Amino acid sequence: MDYLKTQAPFWKQEGFVDGRATWVQPRDSDQQAQQRWAADAPSPLRLDHLRIGAVILAGGRGRRMGVVNKGLQPLAGQPLIQHVLAAIQPQVDAVVISANRDLPAYRALGHPVVPDEAPWHGLGPLAGIASALPHVPAHLDAILTVPCDTPFLPADLVHRLAQVLFAAEGHAAVVATTSDGQHAGIALFRPLAAWSLPRALQSPATRSLRHWLASLGSSAVLFDDADVLANCNDLAALQAADQALRAP
Repeated sequence: MDYLKTQAPFWKQEGFVDGRATWVQPRDSDQQAQQRWAADAPSPLRLDHLRIGAVILAGGRGRRMGVVNKGLQPLAGQPLIQHVLAAIQPQVDAVVISANRDLPAYRALGHPVVPDEAPWHGLGPLAGIASALPHVPAHLDAILTVPCDTPFLPADLVHRLAQVLFAAEGHAAVVATTSDGQHAGIALFRPLAAWSLPRALQSPATRSLRHWLASLGSSAVLFDDADVLANCNDLAALQAADQALRAP
């Protein structure tokens, strides 16, 4: 049977000429890559040399903001997502934007923009992550996820998350937490964790970002200042953020 094989950094998909596609179990070459990533995991002494990729999640419908594209809403004279980019770019080696609307506007920001893959379209942030990961560079040590509506992310976000992710006992994923609770969209995970994404997306019961992180046994990283992780998910929050940024 004729088929095309598309190799991604984390899993394989077989696409057949009649348009069907299916995710398949990794073969020997993939298992070898998996072992290489595991062996290449950095020790706590190498935090300054980590290779980090980031996925900005901008693929939601923006219902609480009036069904608008949240990432492109103006905040202190710039699109909301521009503030997120300014915060994380100095901390990571590569950025990919997950978006499903207004793709030219997002591409104008100078980073790859990836919509949800057809089988997963509209299934939420986990679908955005799974679709974006084949477009991040190879040989990363970890992947950061952040929502497009978090303009106050701290300059030490990645360092603080990485300190726990690459602690001596090791973790598959860590998630940012404040006294208000877990912020599931702000997480750092090892590339090996991505092997479980296609299976998680198969069922409505397992395809939430929060459920996936829990299935990985993710550890919480506490941030005392809840304001740095605040998101602008409605117009009132966006207006408050705008006033805060414009205040003398």
